[in-house]
Order: sequence, then C-alpha cells, then structure tokens
Amino acid sequence: MGSLNVEKRWAFPLVISSLICLFLLATCFNMGLVSSLHTINQIFNIFQSRINQTTEGYAETKVSQSPPPPLPSQIPRFAYLVSGSKGDLEKLWRTLHSLYHPRNQYVVHLDLESPANERLELASRVEKHPVFSKVGNVYMISKANMVTYKGPTMVANTLHACAILLKMGKDWDWFINLSASDYPLVTQDDLIHTFSTINRNLNFIEHTSKLEWKADKRAMPLIVDPGLYSTTKADIYWAMPRRSLPTAFKLFTGSAWMVLTRSFVEYLIWGWDNLPRTLLMYYTNFVSSPEGYFHTVICNVPEYAQTAVSHDLHYIAWDNPPKQHPHTLTLNDTDHMIASGAAFARKFKRDDPVLDKIDKDLLHRKNGTFTPGGWCSGKPKCSEVGDLDKIKPGPGAHRLKRLIARRTTQAQGTFSGPVRRLTGHEARERREKGLCFYCDERYVPGYRCSRPQLFMMVDVQPNEEEPNMDMDIELAEEAIPEISFHALAGTTHPQTFRVIGKVGNKEVTVLIDGGSTHNFIDQSVVTKLGLPVVHGRTFKVTVGNKEVIECTGRCLGLSLSLQGITIRADFFVLPVVACQAVLGVQWLETLGPIETDYKKLNMSFTQVGRIHILKGLTNSELAPLSDKELLYLSGMGFFVHVISNE
Repeated sequence: MGSLNVEKRWAFPLVISSLICLFLLATCFNMGLVSSLHTINQIFNIFQSRINQTTEGYAETKVSQSPPPPLPSQIPRFAYLVSGSKGDLEKLWRTLHSLYHPRNQYVVHLDLESPANERLELASRVEKHPVFSKVGNVYMISKANMVTYKGPTMVANTLHACAILLKMGKDWDWFINLSASDYPLVTQDDLIHTFSTINRNLNFIEHTSKLEWKADKRAMPLIVDPGLYSTTKADIYWAMPRRSLPTAFKLFTGSAWMVLTRSFVEYLIWGWDNLPRTLLMYYTNFVSSPEGYFHTVICNVPEYAQTAVSHDLHYIAWDNPPKQHPHTLTLNDTDHMIASGAAFARKFKRDDPVLDKIDKDLLHRKNGTFTPGGWCSGKPKCSEVGDLDKIKPGPGAHRLKRLIARRTTQAQGTFSGPVRRLTGHEARERREKGLCFYCDERYVPGYRCSRPQLFMMVDVQPNEEEPNMDMDIELAEEAIPEISFHALAGTTHPQTFRVIGKVGNKEVTVLIDGGSTHNFIDQSVVTKLGLPVVHGRTFKVTVGNKEVIECTGRCLGLSLSLQGITIRADFFVLPVVACQAVLGVQWLETLGPIETDYKKLNMSFTQVGRIHILKGLTNSELAPLSDKELLYLSGMGFFVHVISNE
C-alpha cells in the first residue's frame, strides 16, 4: 500500500512535465516548419545543381539567358525596329510594306516630335490592316519616345524596342534597326535564304577602335540631352569640365545601323555581368552615342567580340569631304547600290523615283503592296498568308551572299578583331591584279569601294629595298594621307580656297582643301621657322594624279592662327607644296556642319556655340608652275596653259 502511494506521488509531476514538453515541441515545430522545409529544399537544390553543373565559374556565367538558339537547318526570323520622326508617316509605311514577311516581328515608332495625329493614323492603319491584324506581328510603340541623334535617346529607344521584341517572343534570330529613310535592296526571301546559310552567332556591326578626332570631339566632352527629360526637341548642351578617356574598357565607334543576334540583344537588356549597364551610364553623356554604345559593348566582351563582323549591310554614300549626314540617294546611285551587294540602303527622300526603280527591278513590288515572297497567297497577290516555310530567293540573295562571304572570312573560327592583315606579298598581288585593298572588286579610276576608304598608304622601312612585312589595313573608316593635285600645282578647284594664316609670327598662305585627306605643310616653312619634326617611318603620300611623294616627317600639335581662330593639329611635311600649308579633311571633319559660299569665298561653322567665318582670298587667277614644280610633277600626261582671249 505504501509503495502504491509513492508511485501515485510521482505520477502527477510526470504528467505535468510531459505536457510541458509536448507544448514546447509543438511550438518549435510550428515556428520552424516552413524554414526547415525551405532549408531542406535548398540542400536538395544545391545538390541537384552541382550534379547538373558541368563547368566552374562565377555566378553570373550560370544564369540561363535564353533557350538554345535554333538549329541551322531551321528558317531564320528577323525582328525589326523601323523608326521615324515628324513627317515620316508615309515613308515609314512604305518601308514597312517593302520589308514585311509574316515570319518576322516588327516594332514601328514615330517619335515624340511627330504630331499626335500622325501617330494615331499609324496606329489605326496597323490595327485595321487585314494581314497585320490577322498575323499580329506588327507592334507600334504607342507611348512615343523623344529621340535626338546626337544624344543617348536613340540608344534608349533602340533598347526599348529590343525589350518589346523579346517580350513578344524569342523565336527570332536577328534584330535589325532601320529608319523611315532606309529601304531594302533585297527581298525578305533573299535575306532569309542568305541568313539560313551562315553562322547564327554572327553580329553585323561596323566598328573600329581608331577614334582619332572622335576622341577629342565626342568621347571627352560631357553633354546633356534634353530629350531625356523634355517633351520638346532641343539641341544637346555642353557641360564642363571635360573627362579623360576611360581605362576600365576600350572605346569603339562605327555605324549606328546593325544586325544583332538575339543572344547579344538579351545580353544588352539583361546584362548579367553589368557591363551593358555601366556603358549605358557612360554613353549618356557621349556625343552621338548610337555610333559607340553597341560597338563598345560587343568588342569588350570576348564571347561576343569573336562574332562581330565589321559591316552594317548598308549602302551609304558619304559626301567628300564627309559631313554629319550622308548623301541622299537618287537614280544616279542605282548601279552603285546594286554593285555593293548590300541588303539595305540609306537615305532616301519620300517617294523619290529611285524607290520606284528599286520596287520594280529589285523587289518586284507594286505600289502599296507587299514585296512578293513564297508566303504570298490569295487574290490580289499577298492578300492572304500561305506557306511560311516556302522561300523563293532571287538574284538579291546571290549578291548578298557574296558580300557576306567576303565580310565574314575573318569572323569565322578564330576572329582576330576589326583589322584584316594583308602580307606584303598579298598587297603586291592585289596591286598587280588591280584589286581593291578593302574588297575583292576590281579597282579602276573612279571606283568607289563599298567601304568608305579613300586611299592607300605604303609603309617604307628605312634601308630596305624590298620590304617584306605585314601591312595592317583598317576595315573601318580611317583617313590615310592623300594630297590633291590642286594643292601641289596651285590650281583652283570648287572644293578649295585660300586664306592667310600665321605660324608663330610668320604669315603663311593656307589652302583649305576638301580633296586632301590630311593636313600638310611645306618643307621650306618648317626649315625657315625651325619647327620640330618627328622623323619616324617614311610614308609615301598619294597625289590625286596618282604620282607619289615621299613625306619626310610630321609636325605634331602645330599651332596655326587663322583669322582669329587657333588651330592645333598634326601636319605632314612635304618638300613641295604650292601653298605653304594645307588643311584637309583631317581638320574639316572636326568642325561639324560647314556652310561654304564658293562665290563669295566664305566658310562658316559653329564651335562651342560661336559662329566662325573664314574669308578666302579673292584673287583666284591660275598660278603658274615653277620649273621645279613642273619637273617634280613630270610623268605621263599633259600640262595645258589656257589663255583667255579677252
């Protein structure tokens, strides 16, 4: 009986302790259930990721950016941005019809400068178009962006379109940006067929690391684009102080028109290693950022630098000397456009007769209709969508294939960068065969290469009769010394006029010459003033009449005063110059837009908000050649002395 009482005495504390333990256990279980399960899941996820992981690297490299690219056997698709501004509605509508294919995706944009009624009209046309509404592959940016070419707003608009196209779907292969002033030279079937035969990783973006004058005029100034925060268009304004060139990355420049892979576009938008965002911030204050942002991104990422082909697949004719905007194409340019093999050309005026000729001869397109292709069905033709996989390439595909084959040679396999290297033997072989140094077309007097190269410079090593070395030929625009015949002979020409300037305290006659590519100074002036000359490699400078003059050196950073304007530039030293100094395209292209009145011999330009006017010498009579000049220019040809009868 006593033992039973002892057991009962311990029973109550045992029950109470058990209840407390159960309560504490339940509390811990409720508080930690979710986190515990999450921890367990994390462990299993880490385990699975390590099983699936095949390569080591940083976390950024493991981000799954997109599904794998389509197989080469599949038919490619393109994603277009076609943009315009005030008054471009009809041009954009025509360009869109000439480019249309139901396989592709299209984003169209009229910027904020265009009237609201134009934007509403475009939206209404897209919505009511029977094919566009049925296929659903044309999207209009309804909330218009302000776009100024000199500032970063054009880059922002392009990235905006890229984001929209990625949201619309990822079944496209290349992104192409065009303006309402562009027009295709091949059908979409030609383009699709050609791109179905090439590497799907290639990006067509004209680029170069040779900034030259752009370093001082575009990279180092700081600008602010009012288009970023204003609803009305205004010119950019300049801020102080200037900045130095970057050391964290290398700058590249080139054409604003591109054909980019979807993979690279995804990298631009998502930027998993942050470089695209860093460069976007940098180019916010960069003059003409569309000509540098995309190029600098792609060339600073080894993965994509190997895929960059330095060509924009455009035919663009630049004035000589080059200006801010390219030459407007007309019927006279038709043969050059076709011979270039390019897929697109720019720029065109609205409804210019040359567009009708392109429609008729190259696209076989009737006014107001789509460019015919294998997909076209119904009556009238192309009013219904047929077989999307039916492709009918024409002669345009052959032209484009030849162009791409030439341009992608150095991009296939091991890509060595934007410079194609020619050996000394290859250079001599091209001269003997009469081939252009920059393409495989035959060179004849007056030939215009599809690349805007102007001339050739031969590198001569001292004390070597037969140099045998590699010669770098830059594929992107790079000025190489050439002096016009008029600068040497002292004759007048519509692209030249003379002014009086000063080097130190000495007056010199300066020829402003759009036919000379660089700046030159007479050897006698250099000797008389004791100017320092850098004697490096010896260059042979090509003269406009195909003669060759040996350059003895360069005066670097020479200060020249010109009617109150101080110019600091590099000058090549030549033994004979009719004028004592020549300012060529090397200087002219730094001025921006130039207005020249050759009748009054006035030239005006704006720098740092101030208008400068240079007045030329009124004495335009032909200057006689000295015996020394005549002997120096001797060769196969004739010198004619014209005597007026008046």
